[in-house]
Amino acid sequence: MPYVTSDGVSIHYKVNGQGSPVLLLAGLAGAGASWGPQIDLFAEHYQVIVPDHRGTGGSEHTARDMTITQHARDMAQAIDAVVSSICGDAC
Repeated sequence: MPYVTSDGVSIHYKVNGQGSPVLLLAGLAGAGASWGPQIDLFAEHYQVIVPDHRGTGGSEHTARDMTITQHARDMAQAIDAVVSSICGDAC
């Protein structure tokens, strides 16, 4: 299970499939698993990135910094982690 730290909070995400990246975001304060079988369907053609918002799913359970701005920062950190895992220092 990959994690990234965003402003001191552990954010969980999953990556499935290969190809052009697609980021699936759950509703505010939602877990990525809420996408259900759609994850596997998209993964047949795309690299699907499915993060859990802070305080949900596999992410650290905290009520700290539960703002839209912070959620956006968390998701940016998850995207950066995926990009780094693909191309390392070459990106």
